[in-house]
Amino acid sequence: MSTARKILLILLVGSIWGMLEVLVWDMWHLQGWSHASIPLAIVALFCLAGARRILGVTGSSLAIALVACLYKFASVAFFACQVTGVLTLAVTFEAVAWLTKRYLGEENQTRPYLLGLLTVYPAFFAFAFLSAFVILVPYWAEAGWARVLPYLGWSAVAATIGSTISAAMGWRLGKRLFSTEKIIRWRIAAPATAVVWGIAILHAWGL
Repeated sequence: MSTARKILLILLVGSIWGMLEVLVWDMWHLQGWSHASIPLAIVALFCLAGARRILGVTGSSLAIALVACLYKFASVAFFACQVTGVLTLAVTFEAVAWLTKRYLGEENQTRPYLLGLLTVYPAFFAFAFLSAFVILVPYWAEAGWARVLPYLGWSAVAATIGSTISAAMGWRLGKRLFSTEKIIRWRIAAPATAVVWGIAILHAWGL
């Protein structure tokens, strides 16, 4: 795959992930539902695993996350800690993807499941710790461990289970696309990315 196509795929997947982050978060926020981190993690691991199977390049997942972070500014309820959540997932995923490839190999049957299983809980811990004790986000810093520990309870476990499944699904989809690359219609990839960005802008304007 050419460098241009890799960059385009990073932009496309990052845009899709970012848009899903915005839509899922806003739906949860507007409905007053709790534990939005569960579906957000599931969506993230699906996107990251699928893209990693196609690209296979260390650092590509972080690049995708940076694109996705831009969409957070289109949310009706933007919080800086949301960006931290996206980045901690991406950085942890990068580490897990590298380690599993090194010690298990690219095509190991258990690797897709491990990408979700080993990524989410450490990422949740890193996000909560950074928010409460380093970045000092008011919502987290005011309560400290009293906020962090419950966050690492059943919701983190549920997110881990769901993400283990979604990572495997994303990996399978990525493998199918990778094996028949012509399925990826590169001529419509750029317009598709532009359309997703257009939807984000309209959403940010409240349209």
